[in-house]
Amino acid sequence: MHCANTLFKELPKAATRRKSGTVVLLWGLEGYARGKESGNGEGSIYQRSSDGRWIGALTIGYSSRGTLVRKSVSAKTRAEVVRRFKVLQAQYDSGAPLSDTQLTVVDLLAHWHRDVLRHQVAPNAAKNYKGIADQHIVPTLGRVTVAQLTVLDVDRLLSQKLDDGLSVSTVQRIRSVLAQALDQGIRWGA
Repeated sequence: MHCANTLFKELPKAATRRKSGTVVLLWGLEGYARGKESGNGEGSIYQRSSDGRWIGALTIGYSSRGTLVRKSVSAKTRAEVVRRFKVLQAQYDSGAPLSDTQLTVVDLLAHWHRDVLRHQVAPNAAKNYKGIADQHIVPTLGRVTVAQLTVLDVDRLLSQKLDDGLSVSTVQRIRSVLAQALDQGIRWGA
């Protein structure tokens, strides 16, 4: 098996060009040689052929099941994706938790109940919190991703519950349950 440098010597000079340590292949010669592979935290930027959008993907490690964990950003222009990618990479390098843009409110509530709440309060209180979430929050906001949830969404939920005839104290409990779950989500980086 040849090392990468030997393979590049075998290619015509015009088939490759070097750019800051990374070899870029030209003319569809992917079968002959591979460029330098990025390690965890280095990432890659490429243009998706299906729709022409630019993607910046950052490999952050492996999940508990052994699958590759990547976070990505996308934009219409390369300059915009580079800007977003630098923010993502700086967040990763600083050790700050990376946000999960696919996490929905229902998933957050389930994780919060399973991993945090049931260890902090009495079983009956945990059951009460879960009941409030399942009956009042999930039907309205459950499918919304946490990243897209707005103050307006929460205000509409609380207003709708008051319009439905619930007491002020019940609506305050709904708000309290949602606020506690969202606070935990922030600590998790959601």
